[in-house]
Amino acid sequence: MVTLDAELTSRERGLILGHSYASRYGGDHAKLRPIVRAKTADEVRANVDSTLIEPAGIEDPVAFWSGFAHGVGAFLVEEASA
Repeated sequence: MVTLDAELTSRERGLILGHSYASRYGGDHAKLRPIVRAKTADEVRANVDSTLIEPAGIEDPVAFWSGFAHGVGAFLVEEASA
């Protein structure tokens, strides 16, 4: 589990956790692609296994889930360039 600094913004926390979440799935595109393609925070959350991540105390859920999707996308880009 990733420990996050309380000074991070909701978006930054989402980016970090999204990247970590994607790495746990080893780049499983079928599992991760719907997260990256989601248009709303609710769509992102619906595509995430909530048993692995359910953030508590998020100040701005929309920013968090947007960051989460971008974190997953960053992982996929890094994986493709490796």
